[in-house]
Amino acid sequence: MLLKINKLVLFFIIICFISMMIPRVFGIAAGNIFLQDFYAKRIMTVASLPFFLLIIFLSVKNKVTKINRFIILYVIFFIIILINSFIFRNSLKLILLDAFIAMLPIFFYLLVNKSGFKVDDYLKYFGLFLTIACVMVILGFKLQFSYFSLLGIAYVFFLTKFSFKSVIFIIGTPALIMNTLIGKSSLIMIAILVLYFFIFEKTLISKQKKIYLAIVPCVIILIGAIVFWESIKTTGAYINTVYFFRHANFKTFNFTDMSTGHRIYEASVVLKEFSDSNFYINLFGNGLGSTIDLSGTNDVAVAGSNSDLSKVRHIHIGIFAVLYRFGLLGLLIYFTFIYRIFKSCKNILNNSNNYALSLSALYVVVIIFDSFISFPHMMSNFMFWIITFIIFSESDKISLTNKNNLIY
Repeated sequence: MLLKINKLVLFFIIICFISMMIPRVFGIAAGNIFLQDFYAKRIMTVASLPFFLLIIFLSVKNKVTKINRFIILYVIFFIIILINSFIFRNSLKLILLDAFIAMLPIFFYLLVNKSGFKVDDYLKYFGLFLTIACVMVILGFKLQFSYFSLLGIAYVFFLTKFSFKSVIFIIGTPALIMNTLIGKSSLIMIAILVLYFFIFEKTLISKQKKIYLAIVPCVIILIGAIVFWESIKTTGAYINTVYFFRHANFKTFNFTDMSTGHRIYEASVVLKEFSDSNFYINLFGNGLGSTIDLSGTNDVAVAGSNSDLSKVRHIHIGIFAVLYRFGLLGLLIYFTFIYRIFKSCKNILNNSNNYALSLSALYVVVIIFDSFISFPHMMSNFMFWIITFIIFSESDKISLTNKNNLIY
């Protein structure tokens, strides 16, 4: 069964990639990227259900008794929220959907820690996962593993050693960059990766290579930017960033671009709901399946992806999404999780010389930062959760090893 679960994780990730391609390949909701994204998520969720049931079965079969105390507290909180959701008479369909997403941390905790899963197999297949993701992005498919292809860009620029295979990767990099940097958020995320490798990375890149990367590739990139400037101006990252700065007044903190304006509007509605709600709702939130009235939005993307703006499910900014749905206690869990995962990522990045593990830790950091402005990218991201519990597990091993070395 040990062999089977590790092979099944490989097949599970590949099935997820295939599910992301189905809507576009078969012309489902052709021309509507929001609906294609919706169907891709649903197909991937349905296809993954047998895998999650297997995880539960293996955990029961292995007679799991010792569970991490944070997971126990999370399960207790989840049960309270679930009961509240039915009491508040939220939509049953949305309750079930949100409950599935809220249970992802539990599923992947059990997978990594209680099913016989071996991290070594994940690290062995990481390059395959990254290659598939990058090829999909180059071909124009949208990843449900948000920003995963950014790791491909980081790998090519900072970790690739010169070989025939690396030349192939480098040739495909311009197309990868063009299709990955589709919004201003992606520029922030790639900036985080670049900043880390140049300033903080100490185990995988030498000082000499950093100097080389700061001179030669940067010159090539600058020349390429000049030559292909007209093409760069057509990218979503360039268009959205320029639009943002042209419609932003930092002195008055006034943002009139639709994306930022909508997020500020969401936050104001959540705070108004919070001030009008009783203590119990403020403490535990409005529950799974809760929706919010955003009828006053002017964001065409939100209007195009929601048939009824008075019952919108997604809130983008992480703090306000958690506050509205899970209350102040939910915020406490959210911030505690962020603190613990950042601490574990730091431990991995300071002590691991495995490129797959280091890139995985950076992916978690990127998605956490992204959750501050696009919370759904984190919560429903299968890749994020499996990597998160791998990071927790490997960080604990490193800490134990360091502790034993100090003793002996």
